[in-house]
Amino acid sequence: MLNTARAASFFAAASLFLLQPLVARALVPLYGGTSWIWIAVSVFFQLSLILGYLAATKLGATGGLRLHGRAAAVALLLAVAGFWILFQRMILEPLPIEIAVFLHLFLTVGAVAIYLAMASPLLQIAIEDDGRIDAHRLYAWSNAGSLAGLILYPTVMETFVPLRFQMGIWLAIASAAALLIHRTVSRAAALGAPQQIQWRFPGRGRVIFISAVAGALTIAVTARLTLDLGALPLLWVLPLIVLLLSYIVAFGTLALQRSLVAAAPLALAITCYVFFNGAYMAPLELVLLWCGLVFVVQCGLQSRLRALAPVGGARGAFYVALATGGFAGSLLVGCLLPYSWKAVSLLATTPFTAPVIRPLLQTDPIPELGWCLVAAAFALASSERWRPRDLRLASVIGIAAFLLIVNDTNDARPLAEDRTYSQLLALGTAAATVLGAMAMAYLPGMAGRPAAFPVAVTLIVLSSSFVPSPYGRELFRTRNVYGVLTALETVDRRFTILLHGSTMHGMQFSRRNNAGDLVPVAPLSPLTYYHVQGPIGYVFRTLNAPRCPLRVGIVGLGAGSLAAYAKAGDSFEFFEIDPGVVSAAEGAHFSFMAAARQRGANISVIEGDGRRSLAKREGAPFDLLIFDAFSSDSIPAHLLTLESFTTAERQLAPGGYLLFHTSNRHFALNEIVAANADRLGWRRTEMSGLPVNRPIGAMNSQWVIVRPAAAPAPGACAVELIDHEVQTAVAGPVWTDDFSNPLGVIKAQGLWSQLRGTTEPASEPGAPSDPPPSPNQ
Repeated sequence: MLNTARAASFFAAASLFLLQPLVARALVPLYGGTSWIWIAVSVFFQLSLILGYLAATKLGATGGLRLHGRAAAVALLLAVAGFWILFQRMILEPLPIEIAVFLHLFLTVGAVAIYLAMASPLLQIAIEDDGRIDAHRLYAWSNAGSLAGLILYPTVMETFVPLRFQMGIWLAIASAAALLIHRTVSRAAALGAPQQIQWRFPGRGRVIFISAVAGALTIAVTARLTLDLGALPLLWVLPLIVLLLSYIVAFGTLALQRSLVAAAPLALAITCYVFFNGAYMAPLELVLLWCGLVFVVQCGLQSRLRALAPVGGARGAFYVALATGGFAGSLLVGCLLPYSWKAVSLLATTPFTAPVIRPLLQTDPIPELGWCLVAAAFALASSERWRPRDLRLASVIGIAAFLLIVNDTNDARPLAEDRTYSQLLALGTAAATVLGAMAMAYLPGMAGRPAAFPVAVTLIVLSSSFVPSPYGRELFRTRNVYGVLTALETVDRRFTILLHGSTMHGMQFSRRNNAGDLVPVAPLSPLTYYHVQGPIGYVFRTLNAPRCPLRVGIVGLGAGSLAAYAKAGDSFEFFEIDPGVVSAAEGAHFSFMAAARQRGANISVIEGDGRRSLAKREGAPFDLLIFDAFSSDSIPAHLLTLESFTTAERQLAPGGYLLFHTSNRHFALNEIVAANADRLGWRRTEMSGLPVNRPIGAMNSQWVIVRPAAAPAPGACAVELIDHEVQTAVAGPVWTDDFSNPLGVIKAQGLWSQLRGTTEPASEPGAPSDPPPSPNQ
């Protein structure tokens, strides 16, 4: 029975954690390609863990194990029905997206997720009387299965298996797990008596707190990685893999366990450095540092939990507390904080709370990540003295992380004019951060002062809010589930810029009026990637040559810069998913939209996901449809699939063009566009660059223009934008709603370029992280 229980625990957990990225992948084309979809799915599955643990504990206490077979059959049948709903791509249209996603999850996979979550505690109850194994170690088998499921999905299933076949494979694995669980618990039901439940046990509050910190840290790191790199399953699962590995270490018998726990304070100190310098790192270094360091921190947290784990009748209550804390942390960081941002921001305006609240809001594009690091420091606080052999591994981890940071200093702070000074500043900051926190954690004199280390980490995180911005004075900052949006006035007071996370979304000339207020000026002069002397300026000059009115669709609003090209009689229709961006573009700091309306252009904004909005749009077709919907430097994956291309084609007039803005620090998006266009037999050409004398406010950008195979409509308004001799983009992998391979289009930067033997620069001129150009340029 013991081996059967191990296999059942492994396959049940693998099924549950295969289901999580599978259903998130299915929901992305329906509700938009933002990282919030994954965060919502993670919170939902945390809730299913609580319900599953509660159900398992009640069944074990009431002798209801014999009912398992019926529960398994009902759950699997409901899963089949849920997969049919997902495969039909049904959308709960009238509801707000936040409610619709959770309701969609509940209706499609809620029952089977709760059933699979029951497996681990149910099996531990079933083998409680078997003296050959510590039942808590069965939890390590469960986490090993979870890890296998998470690794299998992005590396094998997503890459090689269509979504409909993924669902079939998952059903086979889940059915096998149900049979193994039934075999184990049916024997236990025949041999054992109902177990007495003990809902209270020593340290329950601390268990909830530490598990909440671990869950919140996982969600915050996921949000930080996906903000700049993309809402992709591979990035979704990496922080969760780290969490599961730490469970295996803590609840298993790994010899390095104590050494990893000893290294946790050091890893946390280095993570603080990455927290306020990571925006300037190459993607591979960024992922390695975040995941490696957070793994060590999570090992420390989970080892604290393992030490608090009870035995006997309180075992079920322990797992309920564990799941409750994880759910609370995930819900707080993933859902509640983004929605309560306005209330917290109001507190930051009062003279009494501003000194405390404002630094908490300005530490990072994902400021709650810094708060999670502080909470982790308090959870790791300890009075113990570390053994020298434990500290040796901590030293190895510290040296490895530091060498990775040193390797990245060639690209450190690319915004600074003095590259040598910026490298020394980055290294000096890293050394001071790590050494200072290490002193608080490891010096023998601090062994009796557990509060010293968390206080040091708190000061480090708060100090990051006082690092001067390379852009200038902040005008406003807002936050929702789509990220942090900031408007700033540049140091020279000539520009107002709009940032989403760490990426510039627009810039406009501005000045101070007689009353001292900052007002936007020159609404006919778009800047940054949209400059009239850049590729997009050439496109509109060519289209406007026949002097015919244009109908233009634009997926992605930003500051509304493209409205500068709208002339009287033109119709520009913007599609924007983030209401905060709409408010910023229509607000007092940017005037592109208002000025275009005053010129007689018809300017409208449709709120919602661009692809979904295009799919149900019934208006007149577009002469030009522009995709400019990057969120920070993340990949708009659901907008770059064949299905998205065909949806866009249906909105084009005969001879109309699709234009993709593919500027990106980390990924060669132009290769994806080229591959999809070639697969469909469409014509394409690539445009980039600026005049030799770079104009003020201009940034280099990269665009790919595509036209379906349909012949252009005859008449005086027909123009030709495709240059057959300019097709520099090498076609990469074709992306669909079933397949995407981000590793195939990652740019060679930093350590990745060294491994590949290439020398591509980390940040191309005018990449989305560049600051406003100097007025003297």
